[in-house]
Amino acid sequence: MCFATNNQIGYAILLLRQAGYSIERMDSPAFAELGATMRERSGTVGKWLRGMSAAKASRLIKRLKWECCLNNSVRRMKELGTVTNPISLAAENHR
Repeated sequence: MCFATNNQIGYAILLLRQAGYSIERMDSPAFAELGATMRERSGTVGKWLRGMSAAKASRLIKRLKWECCLNNSVRRMKELGTVTNPISLAAENHR
């Protein structure tokens, strides 16, 4: 197995921060949604990323970039006053 590169690890940590994840502790259920097992969540973020395959790290980076983009879009919409909350946006889309 080809492990994640140092560049992938550094970029993933940057994106985790930008997306609002803690890079200090992995005890959050949010890391389970990112694919971390219970055992991995008892360790550090760096150890989890270093043990990841390059392909899995690439998929994680892609997801985190998407999350950051989504968060930025919602933030801009809130600043413009077009969205008060995501539930109201979903309700408007189903009318």
